[in-house]
Amino acid sequence: MPIILISGTLALHEQLVALQGPRSAHFNLEKPVDLDELDRTVEIALTECGLGETVASLQSLERAEKIEASEPDRRFTERLARQYEMIKRLRGKVERPNISGLARDFNVSRKTIIRDLQDLIRRGQLPEAAYPEWRQEPAEE
Repeated sequence: MPIILISGTLALHEQLVALQGPRSAHFNLEKPVDLDELDRTVEIALTECGLGETVASLQSLERAEKIEASEPDRRFTERLARQYEMIKRLRGKVERPNISGLARDFNVSRKTIIRDLQDLIRRGQLPEAAYPEWRQEPAEE
């Protein structure tokens, strides 16, 4: 669960303490809070502290098992990791994503990237403007 600390009274040392330790805040904003900055911080907190931590945990579990994970489990973790990286790359971008470039970067097919974009938009993790054709089924390659 991401924690955003908003305070106008903490000194620099107190802010650093609030961001350290097992019960620390993830983010610190000073009052008065700019609403655009708060929106960006919440978006980043939900992405980084939600999906990001889930991906890291799954990858850590796979490494710790030291046995071959089942193929569906491995593919699921790879898919989540790829989608998490896509969110980070595309967040705040105005231009449309380069499907072929993403496919090359992640070593998957264009069809896989299109499905990932569709999933991310459907879940509200990317705006529809990121891929206006998101409702269309990916063409067979």
